[in-house]
Amino acid sequence: VIDMMGGQRWHDAGPLLAMLSLSMFAQAVVILGGYVLTAVGKTGRLLASSLVLTVLVVACLLAGWAMGVRFDAPGLAMACGVPAGWLWLVVPDTWYAAHHAGVSFTEILRTWRRPFLAALVMAAFVWMFGRWLEGTHFTLRLAVLLPLGAIVYAALAREELAWLAGQLGKLRK
Repeated sequence: VIDMMGGQRWHDAGPLLAMLSLSMFAQAVVILGGYVLTAVGKTGRLLASSLVLTVLVVACLLAGWAMGVRFDAPGLAMACGVPAGWLWLVVPDTWYAAHHAGVSFTEILRTWRRPFLAALVMAAFVWMFGRWLEGTHFTLRLAVLLPLGAIVYAALAREELAWLAGQLGKLRK
């Protein structure tokens, strides 16, 4: 994808962007916690959480940079530090938001189980087929792997997708 979007000169950025992409899940969950706290009128708790998260993520970024300088790869190490920080913080931050919103943390984790497993299985399928397609043109790989991932995920998370469709249907009414 990097080669297709940015050309060959961006090829070396692929590992950095792959590492940074790991933090997307955690950031999305943390953002949802912010919406929950806002919805129940706990914006002061949201501010406290945001300040702590900011300090800790910056600390992870700086720790990654320090390791990178030591091993002569500061960019890659920083790209590892950011997702490590977010992934390390997602569970405590979700617990914090659930606790202050009066929601069961265990129930939240239970609702994550099926979509998370579907995402893991989807990632495994895409990885395996990606290995099989190694050496083929990246456009062909993208054209095969993207729909494959979507189909696998949709098949495994069909109940969650049906729920989402029902919620979207309510918006039209």
